[in-house]
Amino acid sequence: KSPITSRMALNVQKLAERDPKTDFGQFVLKNLKPHLEEIDVLHSDVLVATYVRTNKTAGGIILTDKTSDEDRWQCKAGLVLKMGATAFKYEGAFPYEGPVPKVGQYVSFHTSDSREIGFLGYSCRFIPSELCRMILANPEMVY
Repeated sequence: KSPITSRMALNVQKLAERDPKTDFGQFVLKNLKPHLEEIDVLHSDVLVATYVRTNKTAGGIILTDKTSDEDRWQCKAGLVLKMGATAFKYEGAFPYEGPVPKVGQYVSFHTSDSREIGFLGYSCRFIPSELCRMILANPEMVY
């Protein structure tokens, strides 16, 4: 079975319903890590899992399904899953020197700069590395 799925099969509610104490990154990597070895991201693209917050706030408020759907469509942060061989490597007029995210870290980006794909039922996005804007310690820092 192909790990690439249709848009209809993506279920962000499953991610939103995880225990609020469960780290998003650990949850996603636990489920996807074995399959990441089966793919190669090409060029300078970065594959990220779209960050979806839990549907229960720290204060106990239950968020609606619409909120989780908005996390999918209006996302501003993603968990780095895999990078292409030339990601964050620049030559010529604009050589790049600076921090480079690692797998398991979060990056911020403009949703319009990315393309969504379904990977084993998870909403993921391809982002050209030069369009990753920040490395984040916590994905909820941006909205």
